[in-house]
Amino acid sequence: MIVERIESLGRYSCLMDGLQTAVDFLRTADMDALGTGCFAVDGERVICTVVDRVLEAQPELWEAHRRHIDIHAVIRGKEKIGCCLSGGLPGDAEYDGASDSVVTTDLTPDGEITLRAGEALVLFPGEIHQSNRPAGGGSVNRVIIKVLCAQPLERGSARRL
Repeated sequence: MIVERIESLGRYSCLMDGLQTAVDFLRTADMDALGTGCFAVDGERVICTVVDRVLEAQPELWEAHRRHIDIHAVIRGKEKIGCCLSGGLPGDAEYDGASDSVVTTDLTPDGEITLRAGEALVLFPGEIHQSNRPAGGGSVNRVIIKVLCAQPLERGSARRL
């Protein structure tokens, strides 16, 4: 898990293929012209979703991924993201291969990160998180970029996905 300013994310591009493509997109794309929705940045390897919404209620779902890195970047506003740093998902959490998601409602956060405009959170496979948490009201305009990993996290790993 990495928390960083968007303009400084490039220093982590050596960690995996595709990360530099995502960072370049975040630093150069005109998000206002792009609008909301899902867009291919580099085929199926790097995919971007732009969201603009009011965060009012505490979300219920926690998620983690096996095949993708998630980059949550706030363009305007702010958002809290809950994180579970210890252990794994409960045994009843099921993996959906089509969405590359393991989802559950049965977790208590170890902490939360508040992202403000210009900041990003990079989550690697197996890192459990809960986005869409309100951070003082108002709307948030954010980008979620999914970067396909060359070596996905296997079921039964240390994080029990």
